[in-house]
Amino acid sequence: MNSTERLLACLRGQLPDRVPISTYELVGWNAEAWENGDPSYRRLMDLVREKTDCLYMCSVGVPNVRAKDHDATVERWDEGAQQVTRRTVRAGRRILTTVTSRSEDVMTVWKREHPVKDLGDLAASSRATTRGTCG
Repeated sequence: MNSTERLLACLRGQLPDRVPISTYELVGWNAEAWENGDPSYRRLMDLVREKTDCLYMCSVGVPNVRAKDHDATVERWDEGAQQVTRRTVRAGRRILTTVTSRSEDVMTVWKREHPVKDLGDLAASSRATTRGTCG
């Protein structure tokens, strides 16, 4: 079986020739990914392309028709080598705030503050979502 056949067999509830292997965010076929452009990752990414089953992750901004009903702000600032982002959304009587940070040299976004802090925030967040993702 090739990778596509293997993944489709699993999705159909059929028995594949082996367990599909994914390297999560290391996708050998993503030309925009930094690891595919870094020469020090070449051997690893060649191995990923040859031996794993690609589950291609993507992030697509999806406008929410309800977004116009909410006030949203985004603030960005630097704290040393960290870029910090605060997103605030007003949803009815609630203010939902999330804070993230990212180092210049690390390809990871850290969630410092989650927007949902209680059940009221959970209900408000379902009305205030402004973006969706796939993957």
